[in-house]
Amino acid sequence: MYEFQNESIEYIMRCIEGNPFVGQISIHSGEMIEGITNQLSFMNEGENAFDILFYVKVPVNGTFEKRFVNVEIQNNYYPGYPLEARVEFYLERMLSMQYGREMNGMEYEKLKKVWSIWIVTNPPKYLTNTIYYKLMKQKFIKGENEKVKHTELMHMYMMNLG
Repeated sequence: MYEFQNESIEYIMRCIEGNPFVGQISIHSGEMIEGITNQLSFMNEGENAFDILFYVKVPVNGTFEKRFVNVEIQNNYYPGYPLEARVEFYLERMLSMQYGREMNGMEYEKLKKVWSIWIVTNPPKYLTNTIYYKLMKQKFIKGENEKVKHTELMHMYMMNLG
């Protein structure tokens, strides 16, 4: 989270709002407690839960912006599906959970950025001791236009332990 890269741990902790949800709330589509929830449930899929879900206030241009943060601990890098696909699904779910809370109707400009941080405890050898970042980012195929606003809502961080 580059917004905090030069900040102290104490400063970052002060930016966390409320109490993080730690694997305690079911992820039912649309269900929210105090504005956010950490569990998802979908047809014929059973229930999944965000390991940790909270939001922070990030300093941006002299003001503060809200960001939703999910932290996941993953023991298996190869759980039977591409792990990054699951990360993207969680990010998308964090965006859709904002409907009716952060935005209503077609107020998409009110969506808050979402960050998902995955800590892989047992990665394949070629990924040990690595951290990488992935961002859905706009890229012009032909020409450029500075007037197009870059939203860059979804941020993924993968930390592969040694």
